[in-house]
Amino acid sequence: MQEESKSFLDIVMALAPLIVALIAVFAVNYQKKTEYKYSIKAYDRQLIIRRLNDLYGPLQLLRRISDELHQIFKNGENFKTLSVLIEGRKFEGNDKVVLQEIIKIGDSCVDIIKNNSGLIDDATLRDQYLPKLLTHYFLMKNAFDGNLNGEVSRFEEFTFPSEIDQLLDKRVNELNAEMKKLTNVNRKSL
Repeated sequence: MQEESKSFLDIVMALAPLIVALIAVFAVNYQKKTEYKYSIKAYDRQLIIRRLNDLYGPLQLLRRISDELHQIFKNGENFKTLSVLIEGRKFEGNDKVVLQEIIKIGDSCVDIIKNNSGLIDDATLRDQYLPKLLTHYFLMKNAFDGNLNGEVSRFEEFTFPSEIDQLLDKRVNELNAEMKKLTNVNRKSL
């Protein structure tokens, strides 16, 4: 009996390092998986922050400023700015200054979109509305400078894409919700 106990004890002693090694392997594997998931979440958060800070946020703000200036510029009148510029209408004084600022904002929007196009993650914005917006800004600038005149009907489909502001707002809200979700998940896992 004593010899059986001794042989059982010898077996346990022989297997103990193997058991400890297996537990260590499983623990390290679990830790690596957790770190990997955390690094993916951290990358996702950084990408969302870049999209908000470098692309959608600045565009949203500039569009709101441009909209305010456009209300001042139109002063209650109902007309399409691109169309009247192509018709050859000239603006003077305050109207000219406000219109110049609207065009500068358009230039800034073009730069933001061109410099951060890789961050555009919404297919509708990327494939439909942002190209229309950039085309509109290009035409506005050239019409203001007098490089485009006449043939108004040819350019009517390139007036400002009014849906862009709602689409930008929607995307910003979606990204903020994703960020909140990622932040809450990480807090729960800690």
